[in-house]
Amino acid sequence: MQQGWIWLTVLAALMQAVRTAAQKVLAERISTMSATYVRALLGLPVMLVYLAVVTGFPSHPLPPVGWDFLGSCLVAAATQNSGTAALLHLYKLRNFAVANQLARTNLVFTAVLGSAFFSEVISPLGWVAIGLTLSGAVALTFERQGLGLAHARAGSWRDLFDWPSVRTGLFIGLMFGVCNLAIREATLSLHTDDALVRGAVTVTTVTVLQVASLGLWLVFREPGFIAGIRDNLALSSFVGLTSAFGSIGWFAAFAMTNASYVMAVGQIEVVFGLLISVLYFKERLTNLDFVGIAIVVSGIMLFRMAA
Repeated sequence: MQQGWIWLTVLAALMQAVRTAAQKVLAERISTMSATYVRALLGLPVMLVYLAVVTGFPSHPLPPVGWDFLGSCLVAAATQNSGTAALLHLYKLRNFAVANQLARTNLVFTAVLGSAFFSEVISPLGWVAIGLTLSGAVALTFERQGLGLAHARAGSWRDLFDWPSVRTGLFIGLMFGVCNLAIREATLSLHTDDALVRGAVTVTTVTVLQVASLGLWLVFREPGFIAGIRDNLALSSFVGLTSAFGSIGWFAAFAMTNASYVMAVGQIEVVFGLLISVLYFKERLTNLDFVGIAIVVSGIMLFRMAA
């Protein structure tokens, strides 16, 4: 199990890429907040079954939880909802590939905030791997703005970036970065050595909090939201199912190792996202895209030495 978190992370990244693609389509049919809610509402039954299988509940008692655990789960639930809603909004500003790549700043926020304020301990080789995977994601973003170095020399360097999208991407990165660290802290606060149990209890608790909090918000702000979900039940169910599998993988990986390491390997989602953008959304890959993919994969391979 020493490097099992790597394969769990790759699976989670694949599920997340597929889920966000489906969620993008769903957000074009129902409101942004309703599309955000679907992933938790319809993913929760899967997580409850997973929790029962992993823990043996109700035959075996669940590990005791404290206020520190619940506080971390509440932070994770709020920031994940906020980040997901912002990402769905960003899909309306930019195409699928660019929006996903702008959100990759969560790796930086996870590493910097984790080492400064949380329990993250990152080795020098780990920092190199983080920097390598992030540079690959940046390379993927840069040329997709439709600009290059020649354009920058002809005009302003500021013209290289779509600042409203960049600001939204940074907000998404911050929300997901804090979420990742809160999940990691929550799993560490549970007094059991079984990483799968810690991950299962945490992912289920966070999802229950998301269903309750965002559901209450929608009841008052968008009282007819259930009808929209019901009218798109097949797509909504697919979002919920892929979200559940992805979340199970992420939370289990967070329970096994540093959140920064998990998110760095999770940059493989960029590759999956680009493939989806080409095969499903019919977007075109550039030469720099292939360079970025190679850099991201190289960074992930480096983690086999850093972990």
